Amino acid sequence: MGSAMEVDYLQDFSNTEHRNNFDTDKPMNITTVGFGDITLFDVLGSDGYIETKYPNAQTLISNLSKISSELCPQAILCCNSLADDDIKRIVDYASHSDLLIFTPIGLLIKQSNAKNRTDVFKLGLDDVFDESTIPELFYERIDLIYKTKRRLIEDPDDKLILTVAKFGINVNIFKRIGDILISFFMLLALSPLFIVIAILIKLESKGPVFYTAKRAGGGYKIFNFYKFRSMAQGSDEEMSKVLHLNQYDAGNSDSKSVFYKIKSDPRVTKIGAFIRKTSIDELPQLINVLKGDMSLVGNRPLPLYEAQQLTRDNWVARFNAPAGITGLWQISKRGKADMSEEERVQLDVEYSQKHSFWYDLWILVRTVPAIFQEDDV
Repeated sequence: MGSAMEVDYLQDFSNTEHRNNFDTDKPMNITTVGFGDITLFDVLGSDGYIETKYPNAQTLISNLSKISSELCPQAILCCNSLADDDIKRIVDYASHSDLLIFTPIGLLIKQSNAKNRTDVFKLGLDDVFDESTIPELFYERIDLIYKTKRRLIEDPDDKLILTVAKFGINVNIFKRIGDILISFFMLLALSPLFIVIAILIKLESKGPVFYTAKRAGGGYKIFNFYKFRSMAQGSDEEMSKVLHLNQYDAGNSDSKSVFYKIKSDPRVTKIGAFIRKTSIDELPQLINVLKGDMSLVGNRPLPLYEAQQLTRDNWVARFNAPAGITGLWQISKRGKADMSEEERVQLDVEYSQKHSFWYDLWILVRTVPAIFQEDDV
């Protein structure tokens, strides 16, 4: 990607190319409005975008009214200096513009929290970007918002993905209370088992007891995901050596599958094979549930390289449900070597359509027999 360039708001847009599909080989055209305590450079660094700056909402709207479809910004970011009324003017103008109706509009702020995110969404903005935003995922989030807004406008009755554009999942209060109570008491009750597993892991191989990695959950929320380490240290760097074992590729190492599930993975340790077989390796995710990153029941949070490929129109709805330890996939087809990635995503989408307190309870009851899976995956 090219380097970032600041473009004065009076300059002609003739050198800027609009890309509805977000061609990653070209810099993204991003418009910022106002001034704040953080800049686009602070969030994204210097590569991957061309920034066009406007001092206020009036100047932005005046210039946007003169540009052609090829020159539209691919994202508009409002700085926190803008008044609420100015932000509403920008959102209102974009929502009535044939050229900007799908354009993601967000807030650029130094540090976001639950309160300012809620306030931002009330203004009609699509997302909040701060200094914790992962640059590589910023473009995926913009792409996801664009596709979601387009789908909602083209099909107003499609309520399934309504909240995806806001990157916020509304969790039922009873579900959240249940998650807190169950995860807390399970962590207490299982603490002796945690100690035993930790000792066995340390005795067999060098490295940490827990495996921690970034995952994308409900609403594309990124968080640190915990599991007991079941592989030798450094196994992530050896992924290329086992891609031919990916059950979703059916033995074809050249396949471009979204998911990676390695059958009979040679990187797995002896204790790792046992805790995987019994799903004990998943128990540290109770910490994620207690923290609010996940729920007991939901769609599996995905590694970032998988999540980035699931923002296509037909699959984006799977992010409209909370992330969970167990879910519809686990109780229906988990571990089956003949399961396709389309079937797995369809199960995620189905859960997004049906999830409720009683549906979650039904899944929890059916989870116990599903824990002892047959296939080694």
